[in-house]
Order: sequence, then C-alpha cells, then structure tokens
Amino acid sequence: MSLVLPFSTGIVSENAGLLVSRGRGRHPSRVIESHELIYVDSGTLPVQEGGVPHHVSAGETILLHPGVPHGGIADYRPDLRFYWIHFRLAAANAALAPTADGDRPCITVPKHTRLDAPERLVELFRWFLDEQEAGTLDAGTGSLLTMMMLSIVSRGTTRPTSSRVQGHLVELAQQFIRTHFAEEISTSTVALHVGCNPDYLGRVYHASYGRSVVETIHHYRIKEAKRLLLDSDRNIDEIAVTCGYNSTTYFRRVFKANEGIAPSRFRQLHSLLHVNTE
Repeated sequence: MSLVLPFSTGIVSENAGLLVSRGRGRHPSRVIESHELIYVDSGTLPVQEGGVPHHVSAGETILLHPGVPHGGIADYRPDLRFYWIHFRLAAANAALAPTADGDRPCITVPKHTRLDAPERLVELFRWFLDEQEAGTLDAGTGSLLTMMMLSIVSRGTTRPTSSRVQGHLVELAQQFIRTHFAEEISTSTVALHVGCNPDYLGRVYHASYGRSVVETIHHYRIKEAKRLLLDSDRNIDEIAVTCGYNSTTYFRRVFKANEGIAPSRFRQLHSLLHVNTE
C-alpha cells in the first residue's frame, strides 16, 4: 500500500533559468508579483531595487521582492552567468520571515549575501531546470526544491571567524587558489605565495574553511570542469588539461569522487538545462 503524505512548504515555485551573457542587454526594469532569487555564478550583476543599487558578484545571491520596482543599472558583461527562480508565498503566514510562534519553523532569507560553499545551491538549480525542461516538474517537487534553495541562502556565510592575521592569510590563499587553480599548484606553492609555512597554512586554512588546500584546488578545478562540460563541446582530455590535470585518468577519478558520476555521464544528465542568453 502506498503512503500518502500531506505536502506544504508555503512556497509556490513558478519558473527558473540560467542566463549566460553575450555582453549585451541588461536586467529588465519591471514590477513583478513574485519573489525572484538570483545566484551569480560568474561575473557581476548590476541591479537596483526600489532605487537602491546592488552589485551582485560571483558566489552571491540577491532576493528581489514582489511589488517593488527593480531593474538593471548597467549592461551585462560577457563573463556574467546567473541562475534565477521566481516563486510566491502560498499564504500570508510568510514562511520567509521569523515569527513569534516558536512552534512554527521558519527561515530568514537575507536580501544580499555571499555563500562560502554554493555547490549545493547550484545542484538544486540544475535539478529544478532539468525537471522543468523535461516537463516532469510537479508542484510538490518544485516547492520542495525552492524551499531547499532558500534554506541554503538563509545560512549565508558559514565560515567561522578566525583571528585577523589568520583571516587575512586564508583570504590571500583563497584568492590565489581561485585564480591559479588550473596551474601546477600545491599547498607549498600557495604557502610560498602568502609567505608562511605550508603546515601552518594547512591548519589555519582547514580551521577556516573546513577543508584542505588541496581539496579546495580540486573543488575549483571540478567546478570549472563542470562548466566546460555543459557550456562547451571540448572533449574530456581537453577539459582535463584546461582545468590543471595532466592525467585524464586522474581527472576522471577526482571528478567521480567529487560528483559521484563520470564526467561524460554528468554531461549527459545535465544536457537539458533551460538556458536563456542576452
């Protein structure tokens, strides 16, 4: 016998997409009746809401509210990519705002925030878009995926606070990894750049981010590999080299360890994304 469960998150999802800029156009000026959550994957989105400007950078989200005029304040740059989703609250009990009712669960979604580890949010967007494009997205699944997205955004920046010196050190290390991950780098390479002992860097970096320097290097390499798998026709060998792997076999092993599937299978599964371009 099937188990029938009542389902309600207080969220009604509408539609979503991935905008890939071609270096022209800007976010439309409008007033809409739904909320819009935007996550910028690369570049910077210049947008205003109610006359207040926001420059939403890669790794950041912004929540636009219904009934408030919003629109672009500058043209899209060629490197801009962002996910977006429209949703409505199902009832006036406002699931997005805290209440005095301690027995009713609620979340608080910030207006504009940065995510230290946005991978789960991106995966939820991709799941939603895959289902939407395939025509299999039912109201319950859409509502649940949207609520999970908002829950991730509500947590915002989760990295623990460290001392000022350590914080500056790991930020420098993070910036170096982010811009040099495709090169032959290691913990020693990064430590040399920031001017400290590799063992010390490894300890303070892990304390701040919850993962090692090497794991972060792989993280950025695999993130770029996923982008190339979906947005280019390069073969696996070319993508491996572009992302910093001299061995395609090793690249496949690392990719599967991180994503749970082979690169070719990842490309196949996510080939139905609904992408809009400007």
